[in-house]
Amino acid sequence: MLRILVLISVVGIAISSPKEKVLQKRSYDPSMRGFWPMNADHTIMDQIYYTYGFEYGVTVDNTQHGNICSGYRFYGNNGSYIYFHSDGQITIQYSFTLLVYAYPTGVAGPIIYGSGSADLWQTAANQALLRIRSQRDMSAYYPNLTTNGLVQNEWNFIGATYDYNSGEEKLYLNGAVVNSTNIGSIEFARVGNIVVGAVTDDARYYKGLVTCMQLYDRALSPDEIIEAEKLCTKCPAVVRGDPHLTTFDGRAYSFQGTCWYTLVKDCLNTNPEFEIRANFAPRDDVDVLKTRTVAINVTVGEESIIVDTHNTVSGNSNDLKFWERHIDVSFNDNTVMISFTVKDTTFTLRWKGRKHIFTADVSGTAYHGKVCGLLGNADGDSHNDFMMSDGKVSKDVNEFGESWKVADMRCE
Repeated sequence: MLRILVLISVVGIAISSPKEKVLQKRSYDPSMRGFWPMNADHTIMDQIYYTYGFEYGVTVDNTQHGNICSGYRFYGNNGSYIYFHSDGQITIQYSFTLLVYAYPTGVAGPIIYGSGSADLWQTAANQALLRIRSQRDMSAYYPNLTTNGLVQNEWNFIGATYDYNSGEEKLYLNGAVVNSTNIGSIEFARVGNIVVGAVTDDARYYKGLVTCMQLYDRALSPDEIIEAEKLCTKCPAVVRGDPHLTTFDGRAYSFQGTCWYTLVKDCLNTNPEFEIRANFAPRDDVDVLKTRTVAINVTVGEESIIVDTHNTVSGNSNDLKFWERHIDVSFNDNTVMISFTVKDTTFTLRWKGRKHIFTADVSGTAYHGKVCGLLGNADGDSHNDFMMSDGKVSKDVNEFGESWKVADMRCE
């Protein structure tokens, strides 16, 4: 358990030419003033203004912890930090919301330090503190909010909100309000800088991981904070080997089915807008029944493609008008990259045919808990991942798996 000090104010960043990819075809809450994914795919580029920070003595860590696979690692010294310089694009004067995932491994240090009136600290091993001060009077401190709910060596989704009209400040942990108080109406700095991990006037330095930092210029509601958490990138679903599967919510299991099965499809609509299937075939190099993935089928609308173990792509894309095509295919070494976007959600698929490895990554909120198949429903709860095609949750992996067998596709 950890102690965290939260003070919120101005967040600024430095302009640089975009070096990393921006989340595809996404629209964000207009009150969002900054969104830094802080992971391997999108680094520390702000997805709102496409500006970039400066990193020192930190690394991207792709080790899976729970259902998060990537974050920035800070090493608990004065040379390990990320600096965002304000360029006047972010204006926070009245209300705000700050959200971040933190995975602390040390005992004290600044997770987020603002030059104006708000910081987020880990100040002891098992305590948390939210503190706000007015930019108009930097010596004026307001009542602290505390919680003992944070846990070391685990991801903690931390949130802080302040509503200028009501005067309410709230501290959130993992989507729930853990403390609140009324401090009246105060103003914050309009511009400033932010540092993650270390500051020059304090000998305490944050040690651990940070990912998915978000800033808004209004106080989000509890339900909106739960929705905002869905913007944070989780580990991709995986199918590999004979086959071993890992769902979107991180549940790992093995299933030895043969023929075509639904990995994931749209369960929001009676007529699915998309479906991804896999063909499992018996291995010929072992005496017992062991299957592996030998082909992937992706269907979006009227468009459908199949990719085999030789990474050969076939389908009907060339027979369709350009506005009927939704599936993008590219090649990177021995990997076929497939992507498509439906509503606000982008699906990024990677297929290594010769190694029989398939991964699926989802970025967006429209299909949170609204997909189904062997890769689960992506609602954040791994306990209900074995939901069968009839909507019932099974405790038996074979019963679950066989419910997703595709009846209208032939096997070789």
